[in-house]
Amino acid sequence: MGCPSCGAEITYDKRLAVLTVCEYCNSAVVYDEKAASIAGKMAVLAKAAGPVFLGAVGSLKKTQDFTVIGRVRYGYENGFWDEWYLQHEDQSTSWFTEDEKRFMHEMPQKLDIDKEAILSLTPGQALEFGNDRFSVREIGVAVCEGGEGQLPFKVISGEEIHFVDLINEDGETATIEVEPEGQVKFYRGTPVSPAEIQVHNESYNQQDSLAVEKAASGNMRERVTYNANRIKVIQCIHCGGTNDNIDLNAEHIKCSHCGQSLEFPENSFNCPSCSAQVQSYTPGAKSLTCPYCSSSIKMSSGKPSLLRKLKNKNKEQKKKFGLPIQIGDRADFDGLSFIVVGYLRYKEVDEGIPYISHEYLMYNETWGYRWLVAYDGHFTIQEKFTKEPAKDPKSLRYFSYKEKFEIDGQKWQFYEKGSGAIDWIEGEFSWVAKVGDKSKYYEAIAPPFMIAGEVTDKELEWFKFRYAEKSEIAAAFKKDESKFRDSNGVYACQVNHKKSYQITTVLVALFFATLAALAFMMGTSEKSVTHFKVKNKQYKEEFLSPAFNLNRDDGVYRIDFFSPVKNSWVYLDLALVNEHEEAEIDFSAEISYYYGYDDGRWTEGSRNDSTYFKAKKGTYRLLMKGDAGKGESTVNVNAGEPVTIRIYEGVKVRYYFIIFAVFAAIIAVFYFFSMLSFESSRWKHTCEED
Repeated sequence: MGCPSCGAEITYDKRLAVLTVCEYCNSAVVYDEKAASIAGKMAVLAKAAGPVFLGAVGSLKKTQDFTVIGRVRYGYENGFWDEWYLQHEDQSTSWFTEDEKRFMHEMPQKLDIDKEAILSLTPGQALEFGNDRFSVREIGVAVCEGGEGQLPFKVISGEEIHFVDLINEDGETATIEVEPEGQVKFYRGTPVSPAEIQVHNESYNQQDSLAVEKAASGNMRERVTYNANRIKVIQCIHCGGTNDNIDLNAEHIKCSHCGQSLEFPENSFNCPSCSAQVQSYTPGAKSLTCPYCSSSIKMSSGKPSLLRKLKNKNKEQKKKFGLPIQIGDRADFDGLSFIVVGYLRYKEVDEGIPYISHEYLMYNETWGYRWLVAYDGHFTIQEKFTKEPAKDPKSLRYFSYKEKFEIDGQKWQFYEKGSGAIDWIEGEFSWVAKVGDKSKYYEAIAPPFMIAGEVTDKELEWFKFRYAEKSEIAAAFKKDESKFRDSNGVYACQVNHKKSYQITTVLVALFFATLAALAFMMGTSEKSVTHFKVKNKQYKEEFLSPAFNLNRDDGVYRIDFFSPVKNSWVYLDLALVNEHEEAEIDFSAEISYYYGYDDGRWTEGSRNDSTYFKAKKGTYRLLMKGDAGKGESTVNVNAGEPVTIRIYEGVKVRYYFIIFAVFAAIIAVFYFFSMLSFESSRWKHTCEED
């Protein structure tokens, strides 16, 4: 069939479509039973970043073959999404949605709800469809940025639709769209991973012959001409130096001034404010910042327009707080190469104290966008959900700190809530990012992971992060670790790497302390060797005890001393004398006991003393001489108290067990409180807010 506008041959299957876009003149051609008419011009779409394209033939999840016969792109405040119209072998149709590397396979379904009820929905609100319960994740107004191929409904560039994104507990999504005429459309979707999408034919990027053919005919599409118009003069985004006569086919392009790597993207344009060349690293960026004049640029249908010119006074502050990571730097995470495309400085003020976080947006063609967040020397890197939470983040507002809950089978502890605003912007983003944009957040932790629910007036979005050590970040960016500042304190989802060692040490120390205590309490096989009483008059002059036998070679013996002193003392010098009248061991004993009344009864000292010694088997005597007295004065010979002496053999030095038990207990307590200190530091910030 011929295009009513240019006469070119166009494809149209009336069983599947009511509108088709002419590939040559971009006219939107609408067919009815009698004739074809032109509904208007469709804007030329930039190529999509995902795996599919118009004319792609492939399969989903290895079971459902498809051919892409149409595409519509919708743009909204926070970005854009592509909807691909699929035809299957059985002539049925479905939709494949691509939104920032998130893919959904959707089927239209009937929905019994009117337009007014849809327009009154708010983020977090619950909706029930039969036995399914969904919650509103995002609401907004989208504008059709263009379309191509065959489509089952009438649409034209610039047309507005109201949309509502939903999600349920099983990770299934749904979309409600309200057309300009008031028609309500409802689509149910299931997630599709990149590995489940297989395309069997070549993409537009590989169809060089098509590009050459269309260039010769004067009908070159923007979608296939990026490689044809690459300039050879590049300004370095790192130092601003101009690089002439660049070899665009070289594997690595470096700045001739500063030596930094120059990644030359397919999209580049002149800044609408200063006319400098601005480079875009991602297909479909919605906003960019000029690295030369700091102007914020909005992209609409691939065309730049000045959004806002930022104040340069914050640049020095940015340098003060920033990290040795720059836009254009590459890093390897999880076996994929990412490029840093954007930077946000996020500021939160609490009781007059500013808290600053640095957020780097990275991009990979397979993974999509990924955030790297730096706060106070700590790092977290975005992870993918196995199943995105259907829980409304605002439901956490009533949680107390450390309160436990479960999301999709994972247990979390509520950590913090707050609000902040974007304080500085550089680079590019998939939405229109502006200084001053505010949002609320709710955070929960399960170290090393953190989930953060971000809430605005129009959207609820969950992010999952993993704590990363400074060494991992430095290695990923291939940068000197010493260039990164040391961390301060304990971060919310930081892992205590010493915890297993600390727990093991505590358990081992308690085990040995218990053994030592049990050994102390256990009875011994000791028995009395001899005992005798020495009067004050005897030890004052010098006394030699009766002979006694020690029956164990190198045995341990104990001598116990007792004297019924009352506010007085006895001191003895003793020697163990063998049968050859030789003194083998010298030792002493001191007994003192005092009591009285001073705001209550008090006592000091003891009427007992003991000492241990080792000796060989044999016959021995004790030679002793001593004094007795009260205070610092000695009493007369007849006034001191007697001393009873007992010698035991087969004894254990029991106080050794007590010393060991106490020492082991101290170690256990030290490491236990080390663990508590780590956890206390983790929660310090939140506890201060209580």
